[in-house]
Amino acid sequence: MNSGIARLLVLLPALLAYGYTLLAQQAGIEMLTAREGLSQGYISNIFQDSEGFIWVGTKNGLNRFDGYRFEEFTFDPYDEYTLGHDYINTINERGEFLILGANKGGLNLMYKKTRRVFRIPFNQLVASPENVDGAVFWTEFDAYGNLWVQVNRPDLGNYLTKITFPEGFWQKQPENADWLKTLKLWGWPHWV
Repeated sequence: MNSGIARLLVLLPALLAYGYTLLAQQAGIEMLTAREGLSQGYISNIFQDSEGFIWVGTKNGLNRFDGYRFEEFTFDPYDEYTLGHDYINTINERGEFLILGANKGGLNLMYKKTRRVFRIPFNQLVASPENVDGAVFWTEFDAYGNLWVQVNRPDLGNYLTKITFPEGFWQKQPENADWLKTLKLWGWPHWV
């Protein structure tokens, strides 16, 4: 028997198996829109948390996708434990909490187990005694556990605010808004 044919007979099953493997690994694309339950078509941020849930920030609130359906979270002026504003710019996570930055709504800390949101008003973030408008565009933790928050004030532009958390802050289950009084906010500008 010709050695070329013998090699082909040996390689043919391997090539066929490889081809079937490739077919089995083709990824499908699924489009998720307002028709599937997303609260709004404009998406400002997408974040996957440590449990695998997909969180989507929109102009009309926060959406949690579990792989099958969306759950929507919005601002309710009669409930102090909802978002501070519906326009969500940034999503981050620390332990059992989502850190959410909003337009005009300051910084929101959502305790995922109870879905309660604890608000840090924008004027408190920027150490202003007056109510000022502005937005939180970005959040990131440093190696020391401080949260750096990029804020935008129409009168000052973009700058960073640092939030220092007391020891064990993220391990506590919050009962009410008094829980936030332990935070130390450094509102002086760190220009970006």
